[in-house]
Amino acid sequence: AEAGVEYGHRLSMQCRACHTFERDGMHMIGPNLDGVFGRVACKAAGFAYSRAMASAEFVCTPRALCAWLAEPTDFLRGTSMAIAGIRKPDDRAALIASLLIQTADEPIR
Repeated sequence: AEAGVEYGHRLSMQCRACHTFERDGMHMIGPNLDGVFGRVACKAAGFAYSRAMASAEFVCTPRALCAWLAEPTDFLRGTSMAIAGIRKPDDRAALIASLLIQTADEPIR
């Protein structure tokens, strides 16, 4: 709640290089992230996940995403998601707050 959402929106531009967030958005290098929070990760219909991603069984929550974004290759060995990680906890919090808003099935105010 205290995360800087506007700063998070700027950070999310890094995500938009590979993902879309809009309802019924197309897949790019990465899957569309619309409605991602609260569902089993790596289950977007129509996206061809890597073997490691396809076998993932975690639910996408802010806590799981925080761990994922801190150390993607440690969190999920064999992932093909090509980011080094977001080291600063405040940056991860701001990004997650922004993603919660941008990918929600219903608008969050």
